[in-house]
Amino acid sequence: MDRRFMVIAEVPGLRHFKKEISHVSQWTNSERKEMQKVFVALLSGAQQTTQTLAALRTAYDTFHRHKDVFISLHVREHFNIPKVHAMFHYFEAIEKKGALDGYNTELAKRLHIDFAKEGYRAGNHRDYIANMTKWLQRQEAANLREDYLDCCTRRKLRLQRV
Repeated sequence: MDRRFMVIAEVPGLRHFKKEISHVSQWTNSERKEMQKVFVALLSGAQQTTQTLAALRTAYDTFHRHKDVFISLHVREHFNIPKVHAMFHYFEAIEKKGALDGYNTELAKRLHIDFAKEGYRAGNHRDYIANMTKWLQRQEAANLREDYLDCCTRRKLRLQRV
């Protein structure tokens, strides 16, 4: 478990345990909560075997062979879904690291709030895709402008020091 905690990819909002955890004699409440956010994923990875990964791949392949039935029944229009695409990478991540990199949805939730909900609220609630797209473009332009001004300020400060 120590090794698994240490090799987890660093993700914003999650604590990265760089040292062994089995020698910790007392956890604070916040440390315990941080550890619990990743513990299930670590245990799940420890339970995978060659056979379970083969079964997962079979289920994945079966889904993709038959997913068109949902489109023909008008249940879905497409399967261009990030989580469906992410499943493709599960096998490699489990085989290489023993656990999934993207097992936590906190970052995606945060991005959804920031980019989708705020963009929707900023529009007229009618043509929401066009409004959200324009809002995102404006946010990106404002961020680029801010980065440019920061860069100019840093350059000016460097030149003043010389």
